[in-house]
Amino acid sequence: MAHAMITVAVPIANQVSVHDLRRQVADLGNLPRADVKSAFDATGCIHFACLNVVPGSPGQPGYLVFEVSGDGTDKQVIAALDAHVSPFLLPIMRVALAENVGASLGAVLKVHKLRVGTGPRAAPGISHAGTPGLSLKRIRDEKILEQFVRQQLGSAPSDLHALTVVGEIRDKLKANADFAWVFDKDETPHLRADRGLGEAVTGLLFKSNLTPWLATTLFGLVFFFFYYNSSLPKVTLWEVVTEPLSFLNSLWDAAYAYVFSGRWLEALAALVKNLILALLCVAGVLGLIGWLLYSRLRRHEKADKPRDVDPDPDVVSAIMARENLAAQNHMFALSTMKPGRLRKILLRLSFWVIGQLSARLWRPGLLADLGTIHFARWVWLPHTDKLMFSSNYDGSWESYLEDFITKASQGLTAVWSNTADFPKTKNLFQKGAEDGDRFKRWARNQQLPTLFWYSAYEDLTTDLVRNNA
Repeated sequence: MAHAMITVAVPIANQVSVHDLRRQVADLGNLPRADVKSAFDATGCIHFACLNVVPGSPGQPGYLVFEVSGDGTDKQVIAALDAHVSPFLLPIMRVALAENVGASLGAVLKVHKLRVGTGPRAAPGISHAGTPGLSLKRIRDEKILEQFVRQQLGSAPSDLHALTVVGEIRDKLKANADFAWVFDKDETPHLRADRGLGEAVTGLLFKSNLTPWLATTLFGLVFFFFYYNSSLPKVTLWEVVTEPLSFLNSLWDAAYAYVFSGRWLEALAALVKNLILALLCVAGVLGLIGWLLYSRLRRHEKADKPRDVDPDPDVVSAIMARENLAAQNHMFALSTMKPGRLRKILLRLSFWVIGQLSARLWRPGLLADLGTIHFARWVWLPHTDKLMFSSNYDGSWESYLEDFITKASQGLTAVWSNTADFPKTKNLFQKGAEDGDRFKRWARNQQLPTLFWYSAYEDLTTDLVRNNA
């Protein structure tokens, strides 16, 4: 089962009172009111949902941000929301837009849904699912199964052999039509072990967007070898670098002569050989650019003087009033990007690297060794300097931040080091979050109270979900 992780950013009209809008959102509840919860439960596919208000700043829009994690495609999830929760969400979105839009909730969500990713046309960001492949129905069914098995174990005579007890429970499950699904084979990608470095490198080279470049290079190497063992005149890399125009002209002349003299294979070998030389030249230029960017990054890092201040106690009080109401919590944070194109490039690069590691190296559902996240996302909100972080996680905020520090500090530092006042970093991903006390103060300063938050299974941690599977 695929998961849709949708982020919707509805712009707040200038004349709208942010205070009033927050009040309306908060009225939905965190945890939600009974009628709101029933509506979300009725969708049958929504795992988590959050609605929050991001205030604008001079020259930058504010947003009503709705993020939802559900089963199926974006289209299916939006259709389920439109069918069941429209009476609660659509009026608030109309207030934010300051217009009585005649469109349905689904239409509003489609118009303002962000395309999140690392590509040049996407809103920079990355999403993470901590229980990949597990549908809401399956999680709920396996919870019922766990409760049934636990009850049977508790009532079994103590003198029965363990295998006998297991056999009797299996027989009862087979006799109960409600548990017929238990004996169907199902994929459990979340239970796979770490892939290992070899598999990760293989996947990166042969199953990613690097594959065409690798294939071209290997193909070229074959002809490169053939060329240097032929009688054709050789062209050095120095000629490619110092006289590119004359090189291209001579390359065309040579190819033309070879083709019309019937020497097709040798002509192709010459072309590919010189293509390899040109690529090496490009690689050298890119390496120089990379070194210049790295040098600039280090200058910025050394000059950084992050502010280390205690968070506003009133804000912290409002945040904590909405924490620890279930086995899970929700964190909504808003950070200000550091200025400059360099930071935009590094942010996208960090997202891409984390995405590749998550897809190819780490155990499915984990960020490095961090396994307490159900669903999370980073998104750079359009036309602002604000980087949003939203996470549905297990346990307390304190334990969550401690996991960040001890298990995933490098990835977090690579992303958040591009934002203002983050603890001092080195080489983009070193230090930073490792400075635990400063990082915790910084994180609280970034947080906003989560006004509305819904969880379909408030009493289940990721460990319980995986164990039940």
